[in-house]
Amino acid sequence: MEHSLIRILPVGLTQPLPDGWDNSQPGFLMEVMPPLSDASSLAQIVAEMEPDVVLLDADSKSGDAFEWTKTALQAQPGLAVVMLARDVETENERRAMMAGAEEFLSRGISAADLNAAIIEVASHRTLRRIALVPVAENQAKSSEPSISMNGQIIGIVAGKGGLGKTTIAANLALLAAKAPPRSAALVGLDTGDGAILLNLQPRLGLLDLASGSPDENTESYTTEWIKQFSTRHKSGLHYWTWNGSATQAIADPPENFFPMLFAALREAFAVTIIDFPALQADEAASVLPLLDAVVVVSSTSDLLALRSTKTFLDIVEAAGISNTHVIINRADAADMITREDFELTLGRKVNGVVSNQPALTAEAINMGAPVVLMQPQSGIASDLRSLARHVLQLPIEEVAEAKKKLFGLFG
Repeated sequence: MEHSLIRILPVGLTQPLPDGWDNSQPGFLMEVMPPLSDASSLAQIVAEMEPDVVLLDADSKSGDAFEWTKTALQAQPGLAVVMLARDVETENERRAMMAGAEEFLSRGISAADLNAAIIEVASHRTLRRIALVPVAENQAKSSEPSISMNGQIIGIVAGKGGLGKTTIAANLALLAAKAPPRSAALVGLDTGDGAILLNLQPRLGLLDLASGSPDENTESYTTEWIKQFSTRHKSGLHYWTWNGSATQAIADPPENFFPMLFAALREAFAVTIIDFPALQADEAASVLPLLDAVVVVSSTSDLLALRSTKTFLDIVEAAGISNTHVIINRADAADMITREDFELTLGRKVNGVVSNQPALTAEAINMGAPVVLMQPQSGIASDLRSLARHVLQLPIEEVAEAKKKLFGLFG
């Protein structure tokens, strides 16, 4: 079933909003973006993150909310602006209307009425559509309790290190964050390399998240709780690593940590990419069935990569995982193993090939800007978009090749 996604950006709120104002309703999924305390970066945030509704407080002391309204609408003309105020005076209501706001509401409004007002103004826009993905086939057939799920969770794994798994994970996550419904997360369980690739400096991580919760007796995490421990990329992508620069937690996560985490991620994001470390057979058997799909990264450059991939695929099959994609990364015409021999040895077809452009990928790592952002017209970026369309089932757009300009002829 498809739902309309409403992305809401709160700006300059002077008081907490009533509990339940952002509840999703039948046909509408609500996503609240990180609030802005002032509007100094409002135009940039609106242009980059493309919210559907901006929720402004007219009583904010950090600036003129009526001017903020104009700024937001200049950055994104199709935006809906809802304003809140302590006193809904006729003069301020007129100013709000002149600035372009569609609703001017009392801050004492009930949660249900605020929720309805936001849905009303947003429903007149062309909203992103998101399909609630059914439980993975292997989970539906399992005797184990299935996980209630909205979004899909994709695991990126490899039989050995050094195959570019984290690079694949980061680029796929960014493509998901740029595609409708623009709601994506990346969880780096392997190392902190994902933060380097994205030029992020996480202060907190999963160990902080796992060390407690708003309710010590809870059996699940809320989306609000988990987002406190993520680091936001400029694309809108949420990123988690195991520990950040301010992490103090030293205890191991609880035994049910991954089921709790994944359940919350499903509720919060359309797509979550998990960058896994090397998994032993028992680890794979416990965590992989929680996923909707597994991408196994391999290489045709050496026999060790091929053998380790075959061994790992046997582990995946033993865990009962059916939705598995095998990709060849850093493929080169000079590789010692042909694609045909690779497929023959594995006994299965390859689902995607990403070409080898070492100079470009090295530059992307050094710049902290993955190739799909830094060089979207490159061959490797095109390969990654094709892979994303196949694995994520999202409308990943192709990038038209830039036309070269003849210097001095056309001004």
